Amino acid sequence: MGTWGKGPFDDDTAMDFFDALSHSDENVRTERLKAAILRVSRAPGSVGYTEGVEAVVAASLLAGMTPPFTNVEWVASLPTALTAELADDATVAVERAHSPASDLHESWSEAGGYDQVWKALTPVLRTLRAAGESKQDGLF
Repeated sequence: MGTWGKGPFDDDTAMDFFDALSHSDENVRTERLKAAILRVSRAPGSVGYTEGVEAVVAASLLAGMTPPFTNVEWVASLPTALTAELADDATVAVERAHSPASDLHESWSEAGGYDQVWKALTPVLRTLRAAGESKQDGLF
């Protein structure tokens, strides 16, 4: 059994996804981040555990968060690739990944401590919502 915790990177699945991104070239990395978000934000039905975790990691990275004890230069360039539309999709993805129709929600409901999960995600959601709003406001 793997380890998992309340933060967006406190999970073996999350760190596996992060490691895969770290070993990808820039174009592939960007596409994998977008795909992880869109797979959850735009797909109907329930959200699987791996899909939910990867969407949360992708959204967190785009919001400028990094795993503890990592010093990876490519992460610093990610927020510049954050469009208003992607920020909105990432917000929806995080919310869907933790909705009652998700495996993450089921796992955390059984384990308890959901308030701490949301507390850890608050800065991610705040940044994504601000990016969506500020970039949309600039269009008109």
